[in-house]
Amino acid sequence: MIIAAKTCQLCALVLENIGDLSKVGYIYRRLLSRTLEQAGSYETDCLVFGRSNEAQKEENPLSIGLFVLEDSPLAKQDLVLGRQLNPVENNPIILEWIDKCVRWHEKCSYSESDDRDFKPPTRLLDLGVNGSSTIHLRNGHDCLGRYATLSHCWGKSPSTTTTRATLSSRMNGFNTSILCRTMRDAVAITRSIRIQYLWIDALCIVQDDYEDWAREAVTMAQVYTQSFITIAASSSADGDGGCFQSLPSTPSATLKWTLNYSTKPEKVQFRKSNTNRFRDAVLNGPLNRRAWVLQERSLSPRILSYTNDGLFWECEDAIRMDGNAPIENYLLWDIPKVKGFKLSTSRLTETDSKHWRYHEEWMDLIVRYTACQLTNESDRLPALSGLAKVWAGGICIPVRSRSHGRSFACRTAVGEERTPR
Repeated sequence: MIIAAKTCQLCALVLENIGDLSKVGYIYRRLLSRTLEQAGSYETDCLVFGRSNEAQKEENPLSIGLFVLEDSPLAKQDLVLGRQLNPVENNPIILEWIDKCVRWHEKCSYSESDDRDFKPPTRLLDLGVNGSSTIHLRNGHDCLGRYATLSHCWGKSPSTTTTRATLSSRMNGFNTSILCRTMRDAVAITRSIRIQYLWIDALCIVQDDYEDWAREAVTMAQVYTQSFITIAASSSADGDGGCFQSLPSTPSATLKWTLNYSTKPEKVQFRKSNTNRFRDAVLNGPLNRRAWVLQERSLSPRILSYTNDGLFWECEDAIRMDGNAPIENYLLWDIPKVKGFKLSTSRLTETDSKHWRYHEEWMDLIVRYTACQLTNESDRLPALSGLAKVWAGGICIPVRSRSHGRSFACRTAVGEERTPR
């Protein structure tokens, strides 16, 4: 293979991957190959190099995936499932994901089917319909239609905010040029998916009005639950990071190949696959280390995550990645389960043994939450209050401890100076 690698791109790619594996202790390697017909419904891998640790019986596969352009005949006939990545700034697959979710996902239909309990946020950003650089802060009751929300890290210093001094000017209209990069990107994304209204905490809550913040803090869970989609700047630690990230250069090999059922050679790309992309880029990204974001992730019906390793989609029914890359199997069960608790109207009671699993899931959520970071420690309870309220079936806060002290009540802290979250 070393000799072949001098003239064969695919051999060189394989050799590079084997070289990476050879650095991991005493391991014997085996080469497994499987045809496209043998691959699973959402798998793109055509070559898998497995490394086995005989002592611990662990498998650590390193995969080579097969990808084609969206307009390739191989793509149109679904002969090759993998797609080459689109630029994140202009990705047509988002509208396809939205369309499939709204049309075919039964678990997601609840958010579109019943408007009787819909209560708009106090304020929303009106992005207009003509792409103007001027946008307006509006009274939420005056905004008809879907809205998106932004999930983001503020960083150490405040980004653009609404204060008592700037509230009037925000309502009269302001230029998007004053916004930080993450907010500007969120405006562009919201417009690209044909939604007129956007909720951003820093702009839709009056940050130096403690009474306003206290009112909005207890309704924040509802804001995310009733939003159509949440845009997550998952790889940005502050407002300057933005949503649109430069994708890393991934080792690849481009060849012309005649696949089964194809009549002529087509250009295909072999690329090193990372089946842990979602975990690494989204779950372990800077954004998801923040306590407030656990509530936002858990309650949002749909999440569009922009990362430095591509674009990711989550809803109650599916997790998708740009390029149809493979997803860790456990995530298909775990993530919708964590988010899906909000659909339950069951009350958590100490005497009803049927709902014991909800107690366990609540405690698991607490464990996740306590590992998250907060800039202002006084936000510890408010940042969890929305989840507690939904979990308890809408019982008003404060609520009593429900598991003999194992979980705790939540209330909103008021009258304290706000600092960036």
